[in-house]
Amino acid sequence: MSQANVEIVRRYFDAIIRMVDTHAENPCSFVGALEAEDRDADARRVLDQLHPEVRWRNLLGVVFEGKLDCARAVDELMGASRYYSVTLDDLVVLGDDRILAIQEVGMRGQNGAVAAALSVFSVMTLREGLIMQVEEFLNRVEALEAVGLGG
Repeated sequence: MSQANVEIVRRYFDAIIRMVDTHAENPCSFVGALEAEDRDADARRVLDQLHPEVRWRNLLGVVFEGKLDCARAVDELMGASRYYSVTLDDLVVLGDDRILAIQEVGMRGQNGAVAAALSVFSVMTLREGLIMQVEEFLNRVEALEAVGLGG
């Protein structure tokens, strides 16, 4: 099951990366994609990998619950960004139902004055072939400790 989960998470990030890379030329609302019958293909690939009751805790500790809440949060993030990038560096199996996704994220705010680049360590928990929970951390040690695996 762990290899199947790796592929689910890889497809999820592939679709996110494609959407982020084309967002400036082709802005897409995740909320719009969730509510529309005729969705953008990459938005559909992202949303289809998520469990309806998905729970996402971002780096700031803010928790979003359900696809719609998560979609709103992504729309706000993209709306606040002039530039945003995601690169998937690695996927590490942490057990049958958990994957550690290591990403590089870059962002520049709309005013252009604030820029950031950082590594994000996301513990992804899967259930029934869908991403049920995402917890983001700033370093590998915190991510592993959160799932009881130590540093």
